Amino acid sequence: PEFEWLCDDKLKCYTSFPGITPKSFLINNHNDLSRALKFIETEKVVLKPRFGSYGNGVIIINKKDLRNGITKNTILQEFIDSSEGLSGMGIKQTHDLRVVVINGRVDHCYARLPKKNSLISNVTRGASKIYFNPPEIHSKIRLLLKKIDKSVSDFYPRIYSADFMMDNNKNCWLVEMNSKPGTLYYNDKPKIREMYYSNVVKSLKNSV
Repeated sequence: PEFEWLCDDKLKCYTSFPGITPKSFLINNHNDLSRALKFIETEKVVLKPRFGSYGNGVIIINKKDLRNGITKNTILQEFIDSSEGLSGMGIKQTHDLRVVVINGRVDHCYARLPKKNSLISNVTRGASKIYFNPPEIHSKIRLLLKKIDKSVSDFYPRIYSADFMMDNNKNCWLVEMNSKPGTLYYNDKPKIREMYYSNVVKSLKNSV
């Protein structure tokens, strides 16, 4: 349950990994929004539910276009501009990189590329996927992943995904974590899917 809380509560995730996550604030009303905006330097901002998945409720918007209507338990986050791509991995557009980890070992990973005229990289929102072999992961992201997994190493079994972005200054950021990474959307990669399923089952068996 504690690991679930860390991954599902976006505020908890951000406060648990300071310095490697985008600047984020919990806002419950327009007054909170006005105060928090003073600390965000990017022209665009991200609004998302504190609890949720699949990109539901995520909005990327210019500061000047914000209006009333903020609901309770909303996360306001600085915008990470990843439009120049992922250095060294052949990605040359807005992206995130999802890395699926089973007990400290990278099981598989893939970049998610938003559909045309979108900045949201969830597959359920129309993004496409490009798979990579684990050794191809950018060295900066591998370092962040090592730091993250060390901090959660007391949890076993731990099956999770971590989403990363590289900004246009070549800095890497942890965007979100998920303690229940999806098992769908692998129809075009049956070998990766079967390996993933097998490793998940093996991990659960070993924990009994």
